[in-house]
Amino acid sequence: MRSIPWRAILSGVALLIAVALLVSVLATRPSEAQSGSMHNCPSPGKWAIAVWKGESGTAAADALTTCGAGAVNAAYSLEPQTGGWLRWFSARPEISNLTPLNSEQGIITLGSASANPPAPPSPAGQGSIQNCPPAGNWAISVWSGQDDMAAGQALATCGAGAVSAGYYLDPQTGGWLRWFSARPEISNLATLDNLQGVIALGGAGVPATPTPTGTPTATPPTGEVFLYSRFIPPVVYSDGSSTTTLEVHTTGQGVESVHLQSGSQSFGQLYDDGSHGDQTAGDGVYTLSGITYPGSPLWWGTFGTYGFAARIVRAGGWEERQSLATLGVVQPGLSYPVEQLDADTSTTTHAVFIVDDNGEIFPGFPITEVRCGKTNFIPYEKVYDHFSDAFDFLLVMPSGALYDPVEFAERENVPYFVLAKNDLQNIGLPTIDDTAEFGSDGRLRGAVYHSFGSPAIMEHELGHAWGINYGSSLGLVGGASEGGVNLSHWDEASDINSVMQEFAFADDVVGHLVANGDGTYRIVPQALDTEAFAPLDLYLMGLIPPEEVPPTHRLVNPDYSDPNRVTAEDVETITIQELMAAEGGPRVPDDTASPKSFTAAFIAISDRAFSPAEYDFFSAMAEYLSSTAAGKDYVTPFYAATGGHATLETRLPAPAPP
Repeated sequence: MRSIPWRAILSGVALLIAVALLVSVLATRPSEAQSGSMHNCPSPGKWAIAVWKGESGTAAADALTTCGAGAVNAAYSLEPQTGGWLRWFSARPEISNLTPLNSEQGIITLGSASANPPAPPSPAGQGSIQNCPPAGNWAISVWSGQDDMAAGQALATCGAGAVSAGYYLDPQTGGWLRWFSARPEISNLATLDNLQGVIALGGAGVPATPTPTGTPTATPPTGEVFLYSRFIPPVVYSDGSSTTTLEVHTTGQGVESVHLQSGSQSFGQLYDDGSHGDQTAGDGVYTLSGITYPGSPLWWGTFGTYGFAARIVRAGGWEERQSLATLGVVQPGLSYPVEQLDADTSTTTHAVFIVDDNGEIFPGFPITEVRCGKTNFIPYEKVYDHFSDAFDFLLVMPSGALYDPVEFAERENVPYFVLAKNDLQNIGLPTIDDTAEFGSDGRLRGAVYHSFGSPAIMEHELGHAWGINYGSSLGLVGGASEGGVNLSHWDEASDINSVMQEFAFADDVVGHLVANGDGTYRIVPQALDTEAFAPLDLYLMGLIPPEEVPPTHRLVNPDYSDPNRVTAEDVETITIQELMAAEGGPRVPDDTASPKSFTAAFIAISDRAFSPAEYDFFSAMAEYLSSTAAGKDYVTPFYAATGGHATLETRLPAPAPP
């Protein structure tokens, strides 16, 4: 398993892939304004995290002009809920989509040749972090407070453990300073000044002590009030008229109001008074109906996913922010006819849909303890009730976020793979056959559970069908065992450079090692879009012969202090011949007798009848995963990930006769 944020941050900053978030709600909009100034403006030809201090709703161009006429060439804003980028180019207004800036909003800016050196921000008293990151997501957060505040102390104003990492982009050197809550020995971001922006990663943590809006009338309230949220339905069309309703479930104790946010922009108030779609007044469930998505672009052509936050105002004017469930968006007019197979099961050409209204699969949806493929095999059995044993993989996604019934934290927000069968020899895995548990007669290789939303790193999870546990005796494997079978990752201190590999971390880059040709190595950020399997992966998958696998180099005790010239106490060269000898011989069967085409059934599960938009959303997602398109925004079709060596077919065969 792998976490999306770590592979997103520095490669995302370097490539700056933009995604527009255009959400429409019947709500008030920020007012237009011009006064204010940009702090930490970029130096000529350098990037900087600049912060707008002025009236909310100021056009990006107007705000950036305060750095000087023509001083900024480009700017990017990171949406903390979606992980997408909004862009502004001084010379390309026709492709710019950066929305108006709110006060104390941080953006990444590129200085032009005429840029002036950044002016230091003015000091302020004790303060707090603005735009704290949601759990598991990145955000451009801004310290609003006194200068020279210890980074850990400043970030702690988001809540104890609420921020696990922070990066600061030095506008003079272009290098990154880092802060890790759990790794003080390698942290080098010591202090923050007033209006200094950092890219922060949300941790599990606890809710922040609420911050006052205006003058608080009481001491900060204690205890948690936010429980969970859901969109009903969780998918809308991008036509501006298809609507959904948001429910924010709270304890109801001491809650004055709840507001829908996206980044720093507010979209209006939710209600617990029986209006605006609210079912029961005074029950602590705050509701807003009529939420729409008016247009494009969508992340993956025909579909996309977006996230939001709730701003909860508590007794005495104190407020806190909580991340909300993901909303799916799909293009209207797609053609995925629906066929009903039984009372609970239906299909389109590319997905199976199971209505779990009696809680067989996810009892208590969305509050449930079930882990598909580990404690519950019912969805797979339902597929085999209607289809022959024709699938190599089964891919499961609930239609909406699931939550833990005790902590109310979102469950399984990192995808995982469950191995059903391995009959291959000498690839580092034991021979097993658990296919009967899934309802397969012996073909199924494994199943992927993926939380609702973006199907990011699905290709990575499918790669676990072949490990990784190859070469562990030679030091090539990191990670821990899962379910008695080590489905791990390549160690970061090697030059395998694979989608199945852990990451190397340095001051200004996170990525994989590549040889410089002089005995040193550099860390190259992994591609943001098409993420590829390495030749060693392709060999294990039976897609290429061993002769096409280059030697692997493993660095012993690497020194990452200079990410462009990484050195080590020793560099071990490991050939494919040595690996085969350590694992008992060549792979059996070899590449000439191994399949190159694989099949998968995509399974969507809901506690209620699927809407037309949901049918189209999941079908479009499954079709994209089996396409020959290049990868985009952390989602790489299997064909592209294998370099065209293999295909994955998600178009379903005809159902078996009753």
